[in-house]
Amino acid sequence: MVKRTAFDIDLGAGMHSRMHRFDGGGDPVLLIHGSIEDSRIFHSKSGKGFGPFLAEAGYDVFAPDLAGKGGSRPKIKRGFAHSQADFLERDMNIYADAIAKLHPGKALRLGAHSWGGVLLLAWMARYAGGRALGPGVFFASKRRIGVMSLRRLFMVDVVWTLGGLGATALKGYLPAKKMGMGSENEPADFYKEVNRWVYSPQWKDPVDGFDYAAALRKMELPPLLFFAGKADKVLGHPKDVKRLMKESGSNKASYVLLSKENGFQRDYGHIDLLTAPQCREDHFGTALKFLKEGAI
Repeated sequence: MVKRTAFDIDLGAGMHSRMHRFDGGGDPVLLIHGSIEDSRIFHSKSGKGFGPFLAEAGYDVFAPDLAGKGGSRPKIKRGFAHSQADFLERDMNIYADAIAKLHPGKALRLGAHSWGGVLLLAWMARYAGGRALGPGVFFASKRRIGVMSLRRLFMVDVVWTLGGLGATALKGYLPAKKMGMGSENEPADFYKEVNRWVYSPQWKDPVDGFDYAAALRKMELPPLLFFAGKADKVLGHPKDVKRLMKESGSNKASYVLLSKENGFQRDYGHIDLLTAPQCREDHFGTALKFLKEGAI
């Protein structure tokens, strides 16, 4: 029986993150959502989604709404100060510490959608030293958008970058909801840092130059599984997902392309690879097996 609850976690600086928990009684899994969205990518009001699926299989699943998003407070507005550095240095460790108190001595398994995978890898590279980590499963995660097409030109270069930078300058934050870009807005500093990494050939910290890719190559990472959807033409293009997998430097990484030609029921896109009703039958079982065994 899965027990669904939610509670607030104090992030400091007057911020509280809403943590959604789906307790199936077993080992912990932490799911991190991407930019301009919240944790609903992993769960629905009706109890469906990847989070409840894992809990039904016996895991204790935690899915936070990152600062300012979803049920977190306060909401993003002008003057809301939150950056990627804040998440990496502070928030992610607060999440991990809170879960460790509930599951002392247990390895923390990880899952992510889109930019959440970049955040988790960056955290592993710089701030996760000494923590026991289990396998990780990433859905449509990319760092650099390297594919070139008219669709990419419009979605990324025109709407996300030109439109986004202009709107952020005017509003003091990225009004992604009004612009039809996503389900949640983004703090100005966080958006600008994401934008910088999306275009940069090198994965380095904008403040002190820390090289995340170089650090990852020196580490013994847990097994990682990267899912990409064939119909994802820009935001998690299979080529860019593979690029991030290579950038991680992991020798325990696996890749699955979700397409009809590979035996799946549909060619998945950026969002429906976590929300379509076919996911439970198609690939959630593969993700579950990987979290348990570290292999497919």
